[in-house]
Amino acid sequence: MGLFDFFKPRKDVLSSILAHPGMKMSILRQQVESVGAQAATLRAVGRHADADKAISNYLQEIFQEYKADPHDPGYLALLCSVAMRFGALEEGKRFLQIIVQANEKSPLIDLTLVYFDLGKIYHQLRNNPEKELWCYRMAAEAAPPKNCKRPATKKEKAKAHHFAYMCAGRVVGPGGMVVGNEEEIKYHDHKRRELAPELDWDDSE
Repeated sequence: MGLFDFFKPRKDVLSSILAHPGMKMSILRQQVESVGAQAATLRAVGRHADADKAISNYLQEIFQEYKADPHDPGYLALLCSVAMRFGALEEGKRFLQIIVQANEKSPLIDLTLVYFDLGKIYHQLRNNPEKELWCYRMAAEAAPPKNCKRPATKKEKAKAHHFAYMCAGRVVGPGGMVVGNEEEIKYHDHKRRELAPELDWDDSE
C-alpha cells in the first residue's frame, strides 16, 4: 500500500450494511418503540400535531421502502401494524388504497395481503362492516398477475377466507342484522377448510 492510499476515501460502511438483504426491514422494525416513545412524549406536553407528524413520517418511510421492494410482504405487514398500533388508521388505509390503485393500472403484485390488511384496518375503524367484508372477499379472490414473484400461499388464502367467514357471520346494528348471508358463510367455511385442511378451523372460532 502506497503512502497516498491512506488518503483515499474509505468504503461507506453504512451503505454496505443497508444494502444487505433484510437490513432495512430490521432497522424499520426497531424504530417502532422509539417512534411510539417520541409520540407519547410529544402528546404529554400537548404537541399532538407533532406526535401525529412523527407517526406519519414513519409510515411514509415504510411506504417508500415498500415501493423500492414491493415483493417483500414484510413491509405491508409492518405498515398495517404501525397504523393500527398508533391509531393512524385513515393514513394506513390511504397507503393501502394507493397500492391497490397503482396495481390496477400496472399489475405487479398479488393483492391478497393488501386487501387483507385493508380489511383489518376497516375492522379497527368499526364504521363499515360491509366494506371490511368486501376487503376479505377481494383478498380471498385476488389472483396473482403474470410473472408475479410472490403469489399468496394456500394458508394466506385460507386466512382470507377465514376472516371473510367470521365477518360475514357477524351480527351488527340494533336490528341484529348479519353482515353477509348464509350462502356466503358456507362458501368461505368450505374454502378455508379446502385450502388448509391441516388446521383446526373449529377451534379457531
